[in-house]
Amino acid sequence: MHIEDDSSRINKYNYYSLLCGYVGMCMFLYGFFLVNFSSVEHSETCNEANEENNSLRIRPPKTDKIVIMVIDALRYDFLVDDDIVKNMPFTRTLISGNNTCVFPCRVQLPTVTMPRIKALTMGMIPNFFDIVLNFGSTRLFQDNILKQMFKAGKKIVFYGDDTWIKLFPDLFYRYEGTTSFFVTDFVEVDYNVTKNVDKEITHNDWDVMILHYLGLDHIGHLEGPKSLKIPSKLQEMDAVINKLIHYLSNWVK
Repeated sequence: MHIEDDSSRINKYNYYSLLCGYVGMCMFLYGFFLVNFSSVEHSETCNEANEENNSLRIRPPKTDKIVIMVIDALRYDFLVDDDIVKNMPFTRTLISGNNTCVFPCRVQLPTVTMPRIKALTMGMIPNFFDIVLNFGSTRLFQDNILKQMFKAGKKIVFYGDDTWIKLFPDLFYRYEGTTSFFVTDFVEVDYNVTKNVDKEITHNDWDVMILHYLGLDHIGHLEGPKSLKIPSKLQEMDAVINKLIHYLSNWVK
């Protein structure tokens, strides 16, 4: 008869515990730093698909110009809270007049700049490994909405966070970037965007304009959402929205 002593039994339990801990750690790291594998192939544009199949009926676009305005850190409650949205009177008028859609978006971590831009342009779910890549953004080779616009012959202009320029270096017709790392800058980082908006609304040679404002985000990082600087920044953004809406409404190709 073989009798297992206590020390042998303890060693076996320790072995199983270490093995379970190792497997659990590997599973956690795989989920936490999950790397997305995506193809570098690109889908066809409407024009390319129509050339291959003449029976396709491609509907003409309903608009000639599009403006994509990203106000970094514009929280949902900034647009629905009566005490805060009063700082954006024009936007408040659009919302109350049912001329715009406001809906909350529940995003997944991480919420740093580069992963969120990839999510917006590619429709992908970012992962925590992108936090490391955020500090050294490189060209995005996967299919995305900007590349599809470029392939369709659309002229894209961009002003704002230079992460976009690093991700899409050859897609912009005109551009000027601002760095996002000087978080103490609440003024110049947005002024450099708006001054180009004033120039672009005098030109008719672009189809898509992308703007990425950082001032509100910088205030939030340093002083929080209750900062006394936020009302004036919201008023500044409201004035830009007002300018763009009136320009697009009155623009005739």
